[in-house]
Amino acid sequence: MQCPGRITTLIVVSALGMQGCTTTIRPPANPENPVSVYVIDYGRHASLLLPRDDFHGLREYAYGDWSWFALARDGVLDVLPTLFLPTQGSLGRWDWDIEADIEHIERLVLCEEILEIRIARNDARALLAELDSRYESHLDTQIESDLYQLLFVHDDEPYYVFNSCNLVLIRWLKSLDCKIEGYPILADFRIAEPH
Repeated sequence: MQCPGRITTLIVVSALGMQGCTTTIRPPANPENPVSVYVIDYGRHASLLLPRDDFHGLREYAYGDWSWFALARDGVLDVLPTLFLPTQGSLGRWDWDIEADIEHIERLVLCEEILEIRIARNDARALLAELDSRYESHLDTQIESDLYQLLFVHDDEPYYVFNSCNLVLIRWLKSLDCKIEGYPILADFRIAEPH
């Protein structure tokens, strides 16, 4: 006999999948002292590039399941637990010593798509400080992934179907005063007119 919670989860995930997969990001219309951040779509996951505190270079952050993402245990049977139970979350980080312009990033970062979003500099600094604090509180768990070119640590936030990598990325974008339309099942993002 199947657990009713599992059945409910599968129904909700299926229904959300039928609504379409594109998530629209509406940046703030007039950000104060604007700076660019970048959503990087690698196909299998999406990351956020933020200007570092000194604003020389960029810091990449990504969120995901520890086993599936950080340890690269990505078989079908490995992903199933994340549909039904909270699992160990992970935070990935990488510093890019590159110029913060989209043409330069496109030449150096191997990915499917890069989206540039202009937001308030203070919002970028606040999010970077929050993510740095979360990351550095778990440095004792740090591992390096050659597959994703990220350094991973455990994260206090558990990973599960309603707290997936794309949903966490959307929360980060909302903290940067972006409005979001759609439900990000997949990393299929687009930029629309500012709000």
